[in-house]
Amino acid sequence: MPRFPYFWLVVGPVLATEAGAQSSPCAAILDSTRRANTLSVQVGFSIPRVPEIPQDLHRDYLLLGESIARHFVAPTPVSLPLWPGTYSASAHRWIEPGYVVDLGLEGYLGFRVSATGRVRNVVFTNPWGLPGLEHALLAAVHRADSAGVLFAPSGNQGGGQDTTVVLFVEARMVPGLGFAPFMRLRLSAIPVLGGPIMKHIPAPRYPLESFERTPIGSGSAIVLYVIDESGRVDKNTARAIYADHLRFATSAIEAVERGTFVPARVGECGVRFLVSQRITFKVQD
Repeated sequence: MPRFPYFWLVVGPVLATEAGAQSSPCAAILDSTRRANTLSVQVGFSIPRVPEIPQDLHRDYLLLGESIARHFVAPTPVSLPLWPGTYSASAHRWIEPGYVVDLGLEGYLGFRVSATGRVRNVVFTNPWGLPGLEHALLAAVHRADSAGVLFAPSGNQGGGQDTTVVLFVEARMVPGLGFAPFMRLRLSAIPVLGGPIMKHIPAPRYPLESFERTPIGSGSAIVLYVIDESGRVDKNTARAIYADHLRFATSAIEAVERGTFVPARVGECGVRFLVSQRITFKVQD
């Protein structure tokens, strides 16, 4: 298990910064709540649910994640520009293994590894959520590659071959099994019982090929976005961290930006809240 320091992070106001907002009763209550609550999380690699990874490859993927984690050097300073400082404080979180907290840094680390264990084409799909994390992850992969500790997953097949590896980066309060941590954060945060409730998201537009106007197949996109204290999506925050096709990402973002929600609340106070949503596109037979 790698050892790493905690980074202490105080996140700014979770209410709108309109004139007088910070002197409102809600602002005072939330500021007091935030100062009284500390959220400690570990950031690391897990096996993605999308795309689905064959079960027999999970152990190899986790070993690759642990090898990269040992070569990770955290960026400094640490900031979370997409995260509004709130999280779901479910009463059952401590008995749920691997309790996940969305901080806006979530994304996919992908790379191509050869049968001989050499790596190329390293990408991370979320350069916005924690500035410097993309560079730090890519550097960790290259250091692990130089150390000769990476390999092509083979599972039960024996003898790896050239393949693309995809690991999911997320934050957990309780690391649990199937998780390779590489960084810890201690956050000043506001616990929320529950979260926003969706009222309506319009059906996303199914994208067609530009010239043939034919379907591009089935697939999905995963979008991060912040719902503000009025129940509207902050359009400056919507980001796609995964998509089977670029046009799925565009269509998914357009749909959620038109959505309406019941906002998350602390008492009678509406608060901003970050959510992650998968939107699926299917071609009807």
